[in-house]
Amino acid sequence: MTDRLLSFGDVILLKEDLEYLRPGIWLNDRLLTFGSQYIHENLDPDRKEMVTLICAPECEAIKFLPDSVEGIFGSLNLHEKAMVVFIINDNSHPKIANSGSHWSVLAYSRETQYFHHYDSLKNRNDRAAKEVAKHSKSLVRSVEPLQFRSEETPQQQNGSDCGVFALEVIQALLEKGLSMLTPIFEIEQEENNLIIKIHARYAKISDTEVEYCDDLFVFSSKPYYLRIHLPKQVLDDETGWAKYDADAGIFTICVPKKIKGEHFPGLDMVTELLRPQREKPTAEPLVQEVSGGINERGDEEIESEDNDYYMEQQPKSIDEKITSGSKTGYGFGWQKSGVLGSLMAEIGQLVELEDPENSPIDERASQCYKMDVKNFNADHYLADTFKPDDQLEHILKLEFECVNRLTKSDIKRLTNLPNRKIPKQKPEELKFLMYSLIDIGFAFCYDGRTTEWENSVESAWTIEKLSASLSWLARFNSIKQTIIVGFSRALTKPLYRNWNLCQAVLTDLKELFKNGRTAMIHALSKVHSLMVKGGEFRYLYNDLLLTDLLLWVQCVDEMVFKNLANELSEIEIQKSDLPELHLEELEVDGQMHLMQIDPEQEGTENTMDSDDLVD
Repeated sequence: MTDRLLSFGDVILLKEDLEYLRPGIWLNDRLLTFGSQYIHENLDPDRKEMVTLICAPECEAIKFLPDSVEGIFGSLNLHEKAMVVFIINDNSHPKIANSGSHWSVLAYSRETQYFHHYDSLKNRNDRAAKEVAKHSKSLVRSVEPLQFRSEETPQQQNGSDCGVFALEVIQALLEKGLSMLTPIFEIEQEENNLIIKIHARYAKISDTEVEYCDDLFVFSSKPYYLRIHLPKQVLDDETGWAKYDADAGIFTICVPKKIKGEHFPGLDMVTELLRPQREKPTAEPLVQEVSGGINERGDEEIESEDNDYYMEQQPKSIDEKITSGSKTGYGFGWQKSGVLGSLMAEIGQLVELEDPENSPIDERASQCYKMDVKNFNADHYLADTFKPDDQLEHILKLEFECVNRLTKSDIKRLTNLPNRKIPKQKPEELKFLMYSLIDIGFAFCYDGRTTEWENSVESAWTIEKLSASLSWLARFNSIKQTIIVGFSRALTKPLYRNWNLCQAVLTDLKELFKNGRTAMIHALSKVHSLMVKGGEFRYLYNDLLLTDLLLWVQCVDEMVFKNLANELSEIEIQKSDLPELHLEELEVDGQMHLMQIDPEQEGTENTMDSDDLVD
């Protein structure tokens, strides 16, 4: 056969299959079968014996030939396996070749007795996965009724990488199986007790264990594991209690405080509570150096006599290939480099900075401002000033809706953040990080006000463009400079370019910081989520900056935010602070021009467009 390329196991790859490896084209079934079988074949012998892989063609047979499943697959003894992994395709026409267009992965776990579905395109393949699960449950002898769960999965950023994501999931499942899941939790405090609520709908009640003493709380109920490092000490005595709401899937546990009446700070700093603490965060310094070693993930290694307490609580993140930055770095602390330069051909205009690898950090904010001056559109500005539409008028009258508590979505996001300690920052860099928070907060408030705090499909774009910390990788030298650049962005990039709107957003920003650290964490979490969903490689902003900002801000003492809020409250921006835009002169000219326009006859409306406002 002249076009035969290689054979491996049951797979024969042809030369034509190489075309499916080109960018923008998804993997076909032969490539996916080859990759998954290669992973399975190279497993440790003991692990290989425990897991079975059902490749795409076999899964299609399970989906479309349910009456023949026992006869075809019964001899595999899948009920004896610890895990069975299925490769799912969304093909719904068995007689039409290549009619499917999306891959995902389904795994049956003997331990949890659940079918776990991993889909890199939200839950697009749920229907097909449920069909395979329903038709194969007799093979694995699963419990009744069918136990199916859509798992959180890294999301592809295009329409072609589903096969690559599927192979990554398959490798993780075959090599390591299901990790213990970190459940969502909330902590409330009473005068003498903590009330801890744990969302664990799929827990095995018979295996549930709860332990707490000193500053440690541990909950274990397969497939969940939760370890909380408390800021103060608790006491295991007869006054503690626990209950389980089966309908809601929530454990409620009352934990007595060791010192009655003592206040426990930072109970909404989820990531901090999950990370082992040897020194509690204080205002000076804001960020502590890692005291333990660093493992291959970059996480803190804790030396402990009882390492079972320090079981990893988050899924592993993709390693970043970065080098230490200097005068041209970017990302958190401006210490990263070598990432964007290698991706410029793919990410296009995601970053407006022309040469991110060689652009001096100290010049970026001023370069951004100069570009805004160059792109400023006087017609647009004057139209929004003298003839604002009804929606803009409505937006200007809105009251700021500040969320000063963490939502369930925020808690879930913080729970899944990487388990790492932020490297120590130089003293002068701490203020730069705070200025970045102000910059991102301004963009967040602008988008919030203009969407009435509901967000829209344009929210990720709006926040990215209005935040020079993101789109220009900028670093600011003062609070006022930060706000001035925020104004120049808001008067240049978005749909509504109105001075009064900028002032309203500044007022919202002051209120956001006045509400403290938790309100800012909610805002950052929202931005983080929008960047994941925003497409066009915006998730890179999370990898470079936003994830570490979310980790770092949880270490910052509340007093730091109060001091920053006080400084921010005193900032006032005048049109003269943006002299290159000539706003006052433009408005005077526009006003004079308006006064010269008279209706042609009595009762005729004075209509005009932006071209009437400037000569």
